[in-house]
Amino acid sequence: MQPDNLAHPAYFDTPVRTERLQLLLYLSRNAIEPVYLRAPAGAGKTRLVERLHDQLEADLAIVTVDSNNTLKA
Repeated sequence: MQPDNLAHPAYFDTPVRTERLQLLLYLSRNAIEPVYLRAPAGAGKTRLVERLHDQLEADLAIVTVDSNNTLKA
């Protein structure tokens, strides 16, 4: 599938990615608990979250944690 105007230039949809995005949209609107997204580095989490953010309503928030940064006391 071709990227749309909202997508990052390096992002491209596949049926699996589209299905996962739809699942995340559903869960973020209907789940009682927070939705966690985790995967190995380079799996496309950031791009997927960007797409999710573009499609969520203004009353829902996305919180990201960068695990590459070390917490210091």
